[in-house]
Amino acid sequence: MLNEVNNRFVRFLLVGCVNTIIGFFIIFLLLNIFNAGYFISTIAGYSVGSIISFLLNRYYTFKHQGYLFYSYLKYFIIFAISYILSFYSGKECMNLLITNGILLKERFITIENVGVICGMVVYVIINYFGNSLYTFKNSK
Repeated sequence: MLNEVNNRFVRFLLVGCVNTIIGFFIIFLLLNIFNAGYFISTIAGYSVGSIISFLLNRYYTFKHQGYLFYSYLKYFIIFAISYILSFYSGKECMNLLITNGILLKERFITIENVGVICGMVVYVIINYFGNSLYTFKNSK
């Protein structure tokens, strides 16, 4: 049982690496090249990453056999909760940097980019536990 949980978590991390790379690429491209703003950039990156993550986690990580519609609905709920909490965590991280007078002006080390990374940590934790305990809880 413990071995299966460990294997599942390793698969979740691998899937997470794939969707994180794609999601981060979209976020940083929109945020730093197209100046799309924090909200637009993060919602676009997380949305694309979420779709990739759902499909890979459903079929590869959790090997879920349940109804596609219901599992996606549950996944979307967890995604929304994870995103909202990560968005506000990232904003709070940025506010702490600003409040403490920390100004980051390097090309890719900006307050917004640090906020994205802080938010991502919150997102990954909530997303894993939410999906393993709720969305795909009856998986093999």
